[in-house]
Order: sequence, then structure tokens, then C-alpha cells
Amino acid sequence: MEIPPPTYTVVILLLISMFSLLVLSMLKICQQRNLLKNSNDQLTNLTCLLSQLPNPVFQTDNRGTVCFTNETAVVFLKGLNVQLGEALPDIWMEELTSCISTGDCITKTIKPADRYLDVQIIPVTNPKVVNFYIRDITKERQKEQQLRLLNGVFEHTLEGIAIADCNGIIKKVNPSYMNITGFSAEEVVGKPVAIIKSGKHDDGFYLEIWKSLIENRHWQGEVWNRRKNGEIFPKWLSITGINGINGDLSHYVGVFHDMTEMKLREEKIEFHAYYDVLTDLPNRVLFSDRLNSAISHAKRYQQKLAVLVLDLDDFKHINDSLGHYIGDQLLKKVAQRLVKCFREEDTVARLGGDEFMMIIEEVKKVNDVVDIAVRIIASLSQTYFLEDNEIQTGASIGITIYPDDGIDINTLIKNADLAMYRAKDAGKSNYALFTKEMTEMVERRMTIEQNLRYALNRNEFQVYYQPKIDTRTLLITGTEALVRWNRPNGDLISPDDFIPLAEETGLILPLGQWVLKEACRQTKIWLDHGYYFMTVAVNLSAIQFQDRNLLPMVKQILHESGLPPEKLNLEITENILMMDVDAAKQIMRQLSELGIHISLDDFGTGYSSLLYLKQFPIDFIKIDKSFVKGLPHDLDDAAIAKTVLSLAKHLGLRVVAEGVETKEHWEFMLQNGCEEIQGFLFSKPLTNDSMSQLLTQGREMVLKSR
Repeated sequence: MEIPPPTYTVVILLLISMFSLLVLSMLKICQQRNLLKNSNDQLTNLTCLLSQLPNPVFQTDNRGTVCFTNETAVVFLKGLNVQLGEALPDIWMEELTSCISTGDCITKTIKPADRYLDVQIIPVTNPKVVNFYIRDITKERQKEQQLRLLNGVFEHTLEGIAIADCNGIIKKVNPSYMNITGFSAEEVVGKPVAIIKSGKHDDGFYLEIWKSLIENRHWQGEVWNRRKNGEIFPKWLSITGINGINGDLSHYVGVFHDMTEMKLREEKIEFHAYYDVLTDLPNRVLFSDRLNSAISHAKRYQQKLAVLVLDLDDFKHINDSLGHYIGDQLLKKVAQRLVKCFREEDTVARLGGDEFMMIIEEVKKVNDVVDIAVRIIASLSQTYFLEDNEIQTGASIGITIYPDDGIDINTLIKNADLAMYRAKDAGKSNYALFTKEMTEMVERRMTIEQNLRYALNRNEFQVYYQPKIDTRTLLITGTEALVRWNRPNGDLISPDDFIPLAEETGLILPLGQWVLKEACRQTKIWLDHGYYFMTVAVNLSAIQFQDRNLLPMVKQILHESGLPPEKLNLEITENILMMDVDAAKQIMRQLSELGIHISLDDFGTGYSSLLYLKQFPIDFIKIDKSFVKGLPHDLDDAAIAKTVLSLAKHLGLRVVAEGVETKEHWEFMLQNGCEEIQGFLFSKPLTNDSMSQLLTQGREMVLKSR
């Protein structure tokens, strides 16, 4: 059967189509091979790139098992104790799970040990894997911390800091710079550093600074600058050159400290090195310097000058009773009044305590200096009103003249001191001019003091006894023991000369013990010889009375001597009772309990108070000889004596009158009820031998006419 023509055409077309498909398939296979080859090449290149990255890169499956790492990641994972094919630690799994569940990338910073790591976690959907990209940012963080630290120091340091460029233009300042100078940052940034220039330094000063900066990249020193308000202030400035990235100088950093307070302290210290802290008057150092200059000037121009030493009267009592604060306020007021009494060119200084010294130059007449001293005493004697207190005080002034009384500082001051003490001895609110006799007295005092230290060991002391007489019967009732100092050269030193020295040096304790022991021993001998009426009175000084060993010492002496306690009479003064009333009560009570009698000596000359007679165990009152001397003609003395006698009678106390030297004295005491008397009318103080001889002649004394 024969095929029709159109059918051949279809076959031919079909064959052509099949061939085309074959060709296309072959072309596609070739393309795929090329694509595969390119992909393999890209993968190789990518793998090579990842392996060369300096930061760790690794991949895990959705369970956290590591399936790919670069070389750096191998080392990193080793630090986590993880290898390829092993799961990540639990601490990483939380972030990995979150990534897979949300499909979001996570970026965070972690800090294992002492490092900082920037971690990026990127999920991949198909296949389900997670890529980890890790970057070590430790150095960056350390730089950030260092920058924050430096910025904190810059912002909060107490020193002012200014940063300027190479041309001296300010680029930045810190808050302390603004606080110290008063300028804000806006007012100085962009301006030359000379904006706070004080004008106190010349151009040469700043040239030296720039020269040092150019040569050494550093300068430091003291600079005076000006604040915004115009005030000039000192500062300690340190300037350092800073290099840029290329090593060239880029900036200057100036750091400075405000020295205003330091300068004020230095000035204050320097001021107080020459001036008194309390009164602002010149002190001893400056006074000596000025006196030295004044002496040189007086010597050059043949002039006189005066040195005055002033000491307040009763200042210690004011200080102790009202307190040191009031005492200090009083000293300030005294200083103010003193300055007003002198010329501006004169010097008024405080040497310490209540002692002041003055220099008067170009003295024409000594009487002019005396007039100033009188004016000072009058001024200082006026009442002071301090903290609701009305205070009265005076001053004792010693005066010495250059060149009459000395030609050097030490001599003038020493002689002025001597004159001041003489003024004190003469009474309160007084002055005294130096005399050569004062020096002789001091030399004698020094000689006595030196010899006093050895006198007791050399047996130079001797106890004398002055009889006490019954006023009515004129019979001996006892004695008062009085110490005398007989020098080997025959000099007899008065107790008024050596007793005060013994108290000052502390020798009064061994001396007083010796006197008490000797008096008790001798009185016991008289008792053993049948003079049963004999008693002995021994004076106690303030130092002895305050000695803690007084009571044991008295007990021991009574025991060793065998003298009955009732035969011993201890005499104390009113001033002793004033020192510590409670302690005095206790000591006197203990002595009284032993059977010892106690006399209040020199009654009326101290701080007399009827309270003493009531509170203290006193047996006798002794009327001081100063009230007896004027009897019976001095009406005041007579009134005082009668009052004391009447008071004692009503209180049941016995009275002994001292200094009875005339028949009139005796008769006055007899008529007014005084029980006992002693004085030169009957007998002067006697040695123990003379006293024994007097006793053997008979106890009755015969009144001698004078």
C-alpha cells in the first residue's frame, strides 16, 4: 500500500524534533557539567578562604554537632574541649536552639576568662545548619576601657588640664580647669593658652618655657595666671609634648595645681614663725631680731633704748578658775590695750603665757619710760568684760635701759626680768627699774641654791625652839620648832632666804622630814626628863602637805621617837587648804585621828574663811605677827585681833599670838582672852641646849622690861 505524501512530512519533522531534543539534552548535560565544575571551584575557593580567615568560623547541625570548622576554629574549639563531630557545650546550645526556632540571627559578646569575643550565630534553613562566626575583640575592649579610664581621669581629676595644638591653641579643657580659672570651655577652646596670662612674668620667662618644650618636650614650674574675675593666682604647671600617629609632635598637655591655699598656708606658717598665734604680736624670735637691730642702731647713733618685761598679776588664778578660753580672750584684750600705749615704731611682743616684752627706741629720759609704764598699768587695771565675766587684773613691769644696764640682748632681758620680779614682790600693779643690787641678790640666791643641795648631808641645818608661854601664868607650855642654816663659814642663812628655794627645788621634803624627826626626838627627851607639859609645833609647807607619803612618814617618826601624838602640833597655812579642799579635809582628819593637834597658821593673811574653822579639824588659831605689831594703838589691828579671839572662843578653839615683843602686846592679849603667846618679849628661838638650860632653871618665866 502506498503512503500518502503528508505522512512523510510528519515523520521527517518528528525525526528533526527528536534530534533537536537530543542536541539540547547534550548541551544541558555539558552546561551542568560546567556548572558543577564551577561550583566545585567556588567551593574549593570558599573553603580555602575560610581556612585562611584569622577568626574562628564553624558550622553545626540543628543538634549542635560541629560539622565544619576552619583552621582557626579548630584551635578555638579545642579550648572548649570540642572537636569536629562533637556537640557544643550546653552554654552555647540555648542560643543555637533560639536561632533555629526563630530563624533569626543572633549577635552577642561573651567574656570567657580574660577575653572578649564577638559571636554571630546565623541559621541556614536548607539544610538545617547553623553557622558561627567569632571575632576576638579583647584589644578593642581594652582600648575602650583605657579610653574611658583616661576620660574619667580627665573629667574628675582635681588638677586643671588643657590640651593645645602645636601652635598653643586650646583644643580641650577639663572641668577642673574651668572651676579653677572661672572660664567655660566655650570661652577658651580655640583661643591661645595665653588667655589666662597674668602679666606678672616677662617675655623671657615664656621664652624659656618654649625653649624647654622644643628641646625636651617637657617643662614644669610655678606660674602666676589670672582668673576670669581678674584675680591673680599661683599654680604649679607641668607641660608635656604628645606625639601623633606618625611620631611627630601633635599636641601639648598642660596639667596644673592651684597653689593658692598652699601659698596661704606657707604665709601663715611664715607669719607664725615670727608672730604669736593668739595675739598676732611679734613672738620671741622676732622680738630678739628687732632688739638686736635696735641695739645696733642705738650704738651707732649713741642713743638709749628701754626694754620692758610685763607679767600679769593673778593670771594663773583667772585661768584656773574661769578656764583657758577666758584666759586666752583676756590675753587678746591685754595685747590690744598694750599696743595703744606705744608708738608705731616701738615693739610690743608676747613671749608666751602672760609674759609680754616691749622695746622703746630713742629714749631721751628715763622718766619718759616710767610714764609709759604707769600708763600701761593704768590701762591694764581697767575692768575687762568677757563672756559675762567682769575681770580685774594688774601688771608688774620691769624696766632696763641700754647701755646703762646692759649692752647685749641676754643681759638686757635678764635684768628686765629681775626688775619685774622685784616689782611683783613690792605689790601688784607696780613697776621697777633695774638696779645693780638686783644682780647681787640673784647671785646670792644662786649661791644659796647651790649650797642648799649639799647642806643637809653636811649637817649644816639646826633646829631652834621658841618657847610658847601661857598668857596668864607666864609658864612654858611648849615650843615651836624653827629650822636654821649655819654655814661652815659662820654665815647664818635666814629661813626667808632658803625655805622658798627648798620648795622650788623639792628639797623641802627631805628637809621637812629631818626637822620633824629632830623636833620629835628632842621633845621626847624633854618629856623623859620630867617636863611633861612640853609640846612641839612643826610647820608643814604646801609641798609636804600634798606629799602622798606625809601620813606614813609622820607615823614612822612618832613611832621611832616615841613621842606621844598629842604632844605634836602641825601648823599649816590657809593657802594650803585652798589648793584642794576635799583632799585637805581627808589628810587633816587622818592626822587628827592619830591624836595630833593642828594649828591654822598666819590666820587672816590668806583666803580667810569661817567655813574653814567649821569644816576642818582645827585645834589652834595663830594670829600673825603683822596684826600684833601695831597693838594696842593701831585700831585696825586691835579690831582684827579682838574679832579673831572672840570667834575662836565661841568655836572652842585656842589662840596663839605670834610676834609678842612688848609689854603692851602681852597685856592686850591677856585682857582679850588669848591663851598662849610667843615672841622676843620672852625669848628668841633657842638651840636645844639653850632651851634645855632654860627648862632646868625653872618653868616660870620672868617678864623683862624692854
